[in-house]
Amino acid sequence: MRNKVLCKVTSEEDKQKIKQQIEACQPLLRLIYECCLDDYEKADKVNDEDFKNPNWPYEQAYKIGLKKGLTKLLDYVIINLNKEK
Repeated sequence: MRNKVLCKVTSEEDKQKIKQQIEACQPLLRLIYECCLDDYEKADKVNDEDFKNPNWPYEQAYKIGLKKGLTKLLDYVIINLNKEK
């Protein structure tokens, strides 16, 4: 389990509660994870027509920022990937 969320919780009792909530939310967290991966892949695609667009550098900057945000979100979505869907 990733620690970024749990390290914000101070008491051991609260950590156990959060762990239980995370476990109960696994189906939802898996869907969020899959949606983020889909959006990341879409943002990662570039075709030849994109280079003809005069705003291409701005679109690339936007896509890079989007990918960075999705990556950050994926860091916080705690999924037990060892369990079946």
